[in-house]
Amino acid sequence: MNDSAFPQPGHSIIAGPVGLPLELLEWGPGQAGNKAVILVHGLQRDARIWSGVAARLAHRYRVVAPNLRGRGESHHPRQAIEYDLSRFADDLHCVIDAVGANAAGPLTLIGWSMGCNVALEYLNGWGHGAIGRLVLINGTPRPGRCRWLDADDLDSALVTAERRARQLGSQFTADPFAVAASWLSARTRDYSTTIAHCPLPCLILHGADDADCPAPLARDMCARFPNARYEELPGCGHGMVAEHPDRVAARLLSFLA
Repeated sequence: MNDSAFPQPGHSIIAGPVGLPLELLEWGPGQAGNKAVILVHGLQRDARIWSGVAARLAHRYRVVAPNLRGRGESHHPRQAIEYDLSRFADDLHCVIDAVGANAAGPLTLIGWSMGCNVALEYLNGWGHGAIGRLVLINGTPRPGRCRWLDADDLDSALVTAERRARQLGSQFTADPFAVAASWLSARTRDYSTTIAHCPLPCLILHGADDADCPAPLARDMCARFPNARYEELPGCGHGMVAEHPDRVAARLLSFLA
């Protein structure tokens, strides 16, 4: 079905850390008492990357995709330290607080690419009390093994981020400075201990043809979770949430049910 047949997202701004703005895109019934799903974008994309998937979930769930710092109408700091993954986790905490206040029960947290690491950083810092289920798509607990930008300093990372943005085009891309600074934080992280102690039911969903984050990294991650299942989509690469929203949404709906 053409995506134009699906509902378009609503838009709002909430207060993030120290009152700075965070933009939310939202699909589905927004009134109190609905089950809610939060979708977290990756390194070089923004919340619109989720549009196709979110629209396909919206008939059953309230679906919220935040633009974390450096994207959309959210705040755009100009200091590299402000893009540490712990700061992204603080943004996500504000989103979870806002959405969870009106949700029916614990939330489902879904991360794609670096969004997986933001989700795991959130669990590290804020715990899992508000979260009922976890989904990690095209991710790994050790993003430095992916070498998304293949750079070790801010200047080199910025050059690479700008080049990748030109290759990707303007659609769904983030501020190159935010991308470069985020990468410097992400490349040093290792969430192996976090996942080994995570009590949440978890779905690991991965594209078999993912060249940016190869599938063996995800299989290894799944083996470290106490309660996870692994599903691999043949013919799908790293960008499958945008390129194959029907297939991704079908797997998500099955897990959420």
